[in-house]
Amino acid sequence: MAVRVIIPIQRKKGLACTRKTYAPCDTRSQGFFIFAVRILKEVNGVCKNNPPSMRLLAPQRSGGMSQAERRVICRVSHISCYTICMFNKPNGKRGRNLFDPASKTPFKFSRSRIENFTRCPRCFYLDLRLGVGQPQGYPFNLNSAVDHLLKKEFDVHRAKGTAHPLMKAYGVDAIPFAHNNLDRWRHNFTGVQYLHVSTNLFVTGAVDDVWQNPKKELIVVDYKSTSKDGEVNLDADWQDGYKRQMEIYQWLLRQNGFAVSNVGYFVYCNGRRDVEAFDAKLEFSIKLLPYESDDAWVEGALHAAKKCLMGELPKWSDGCEYCAYRRSAQELESEQPIKTMKPKKIMHNAKLF
Repeated sequence: MAVRVIIPIQRKKGLACTRKTYAPCDTRSQGFFIFAVRILKEVNGVCKNNPPSMRLLAPQRSGGMSQAERRVICRVSHISCYTICMFNKPNGKRGRNLFDPASKTPFKFSRSRIENFTRCPRCFYLDLRLGVGQPQGYPFNLNSAVDHLLKKEFDVHRAKGTAHPLMKAYGVDAIPFAHNNLDRWRHNFTGVQYLHVSTNLFVTGAVDDVWQNPKKELIVVDYKSTSKDGEVNLDADWQDGYKRQMEIYQWLLRQNGFAVSNVGYFVYCNGRRDVEAFDAKLEFSIKLLPYESDDAWVEGALHAAKKCLMGELPKWSDGCEYCAYRRSAQELESEQPIKTMKPKKIMHNAKLF
């Protein structure tokens, strides 16, 4: 990805503006993206730097932004009109965050990476060993909003040490768990952490919520939102990923020395379609779904994933749609000559002042 600064300005004698492309500085560890933009001025034949002040137009939390949505405002007093354009540079292979079999440093292994291995070892290997990941989907902003509001709602009762009305309605004898590390456990780039010594994998997973019952057992809670006719449930095959997700969170908390209940809960919000009008608001019916879990598989999955990363590229996975696509495309491409086309740059302009 690159930032292109285009500055239309009324030309004056002895003043000329140039166009130049710069790479952004990614400070993801702090949750912010800061783009370093330098405007070159040529005054009387001398090039001088004039760094502007900047702020983000998109939400500041990096998890809520797509690459195409990150824009910057540069405020420069002597420029009356300018446009900043951003575009994504196509790059199918990355060189960062790859597994090195010879490295002794613990390798960060998120919950989603365990899930990726479970679904397709080949795609998992392509991502972490060869740097070719699956295409990223679009962010689920409405789901994120529901998630955020639910956390705020349960945090009110966490501070008071009281049960949420949803717990009372479903007869769950528990209260939201208060802990100094809860914010870290919820953050995508930290989460609940544990170094699995036998594989040297640094396992992480970000929980939505944690409750506690009278036995002092922690209860893992996951927020889900959808919109469908009929009642929500956990019966679909694709929802097995939800169950594995919860079991990984339970395993992580147990490795950190906590007593964890085998029963977890899904706070499932279903957007209603039976209302008469939209009226600028969405109405949800909320259901609390219990799940009797078993995290015994996690240990074996970690060893299997490490073995996969240490070996050769696995075979095609029959149940993987990405493998099916790549395999079919590869077979067709081998039968005819390939013509490559230079992709067009899609720019997002914001004309200011």
